[in-house]
Amino acid sequence: MTLKEIRKANGKTQTEVATYLKMSQNGYSMIETGVRKLSVETAKLLARLYHINWWELFQ
Repeated sequence: MTLKEIRKANGKTQTEVATYLKMSQNGYSMIETGVRKLSVETAKLLARLYHINWWELFQ
C-alpha cells in the first residue's frame, strides 16, 4: 500500500497527519508523492499512528 492508501484507510487527512508529524501539510504531501524521501524517524511516527511496523512503509 502507498502512504496515501494507508492514510485514507485510516480516515486521516494530509493536514491531520502533518500536524501529528509536526510538519506542514505541503511537507507531508511531498513525502506522500515521493518528491521528498521518507526518513526512518518519520516512518516510525507514522507506524505508531497507523499501528503497523515502520519497515512496512519502505516496501
